[in-house]
Amino acid sequence: MRSWVIGLELFTMLTNYGRVAALLAPTRSQPSRRMTKFWGGPLTSQDNSAVDLDALSGGTVRTVTEHDRRVIEERQLRHKADALIGVPSVSKCQHGFPQVGLSSPIGHDTTTGWKPVSGICRLTCPYLVKALDEYEAEGAVAAYNIRLTGGEETSEGRTWPAALDGANQAHRKLRRALMSDEEVERVRERLGSEHEDAFMQSGVAGMSPTKLNDVKCLHAQLGDYLLRNDNVVGEAIVKDLEQRGVSLGGNDVCRQQCDVSVPEVEGGWSYVSTKNHSKLRTKVQRRPSSEARKKIPSKRPPRVKGSSAANTESSLSAESQEKPLS
Repeated sequence: MRSWVIGLELFTMLTNYGRVAALLAPTRSQPSRRMTKFWGGPLTSQDNSAVDLDALSGGTVRTVTEHDRRVIEERQLRHKADALIGVPSVSKCQHGFPQVGLSSPIGHDTTTGWKPVSGICRLTCPYLVKALDEYEAEGAVAAYNIRLTGGEETSEGRTWPAALDGANQAHRKLRRALMSDEEVERVRERLGSEHEDAFMQSGVAGMSPTKLNDVKCLHAQLGDYLLRNDNVVGEAIVKDLEQRGVSLGGNDVCRQQCDVSVPEVEGGWSYVSTKNHSKLRTKVQRRPSSEARKKIPSKRPPRVKGSSAANTESSLSAESQEKPLS
């Protein structure tokens, strides 16, 4: 009887110890059960919020604040941005709001777990996003690609492809500097050596290092310029926008969307880009649901009970001969 009581007391003591340890442990370093399953374990012990972005960027990028995060998530993107870690040290917005977000290469999404993020720089300012959506709709990307292949030189005497390659190299270095050795190894395990190399070597907006005849996305190029102050394509975009009457600082009313201290009102200035949303909708529409896949009729004729495999193959052969190839 006494041994049973001692055992019960020991069990209670261990249980209470486990509860206390769980409360004292840092919650950020402990992924959820779903996250653990996604990556096969905690991704890294490194906390990207502790990275000295000011020293790493030469003073152009600072760590994101809670206010920055509220502005970007609640008003600019209107969705969570768990991978967000930095914003420009000096905002060109006349109202002082962040215009670009720097994301960790290893994104933290509470719904899907850890995942690689190739596009670590994103333009978030609704005013500038709207201006570039309209500019791209007029064929601006094709016009910039002509400049890339036309032999034109920058003010520094470099060719446009060489300048674009310089921006891509800067992104490769920044991505690697933000990742620990353990993170790189986990990406290799997840993607395979070939795809891991493509991920680590990608440039602005995940661009291939050898594809220097396509600017890919004006939003990303301008965002990189605002973040690092060194992107020839982004600098040219600024000049083009100014000629179109668009100021980097925004206008008098665009703050109505970004100011989290003031409730949004119906009819106030607001813009949410549909560019990425339309791509997502198209992707979802092209991918049949599990229920739809069940309803898709099989091309293989039903197996007759008692028939042999040879009979089935002969029936398939006969059917293919009857129907000419289109």
